[in-house]
Parts: sequence; structure tokens; C-alpha cells
Amino acid sequence: MPDDWSIELPFDSTSPIGIGGGALRGGMGWYTKEFTLPVTDNDKEIAIYFEGIYCRSTVWLNGHLPGYRPNGYISFSYNLTPYLNYGAKNMLVVKVNNNEQPNSRWYSGSGIYRKVWLQKTGKMSVADWGTYITTTTLSESFAAIKIKTTIKEVAN
Repeated sequence: MPDDWSIELPFDSTSPIGIGGGALRGGMGWYTKEFTLPVTDNDKEIAIYFEGIYCRSTVWLNGHLPGYRPNGYISFSYNLTPYLNYGAKNMLVVKVNNNEQPNSRWYSGSGIYRKVWLQKTGKMSVADWGTYITTTTLSESFAAIKIKTTIKEVAN
């Protein structure tokens, strides 16, 4: 479930972000999620897709570091496949650091503020943001489109 811990804090006119940032402090937050994947998923590519975290997020899976994202306001994903335990427990840890204030021209919030998805694909799949459709010709009675798709293939 999306979370914004800043909005739960008391309004504070002395917060470093000031009134323009909502007079709410940032801070640091930790999220953990334990999950198990079936052994039958060991032939799939598994990624985690974050729709939005604000900001400076660090992600660990089973003690490994899939990635760090310094920015907020953008979606991103990490390949978890090399770090997974199939048929056993996995521990995902996300640290969100919004301590450096001010860092936005408006209220930014803090935390995992959008949905998070676990993506399971085959070794060959359409890349994230890999389909583009453009209209090349358009009239009242006719339209022609061009479709471009990027396929990603993971080598074994």
C-alpha cells in the first residue's frame, strides 16, 4: 500500500522545507517485505517495479544490493533474479532517505508513495516502456500507424 509518512507528521513552521513545502519534515524510513516464490519460478526473470519513491531509495534483497535511486518522481525497476531464493523465504528491504531538506519546490512527501509490482516474465519479453505507437498518416477516412517494440532476451 502506498505510504507518505511526512503527511502524518505535525505541521512545523520551522521545518527546513518551509511553508512552500507544506511545513512538513522529511526523515528516513525503512520498509521490509518477506515473500516466498515457488521453485517453478526459477526459469523466469523476476523484477521489482516501483511506481514512485521519494527519495534517495536503496533496495536490498537477501543482503544483496540491486540498486540505489537518488531521485523521486520517477518509476524504476530492478532485476531480482540473481538474488532470489526459490521455494524459501526472501527478504526485501527498502531504505528511503528524505533527510536533506529543502529538496523540492513544493510538497514532496516521503516514502513509497505509489504501488509496487513484482514482475514475472520469460527469458524473452517486451522491455519496460518497449512499445511505441505513432500515427504516420491521418485523414478523416484513413489512419496509418507505426508500431515499434523492443524485445529483451536474457542470456542463460
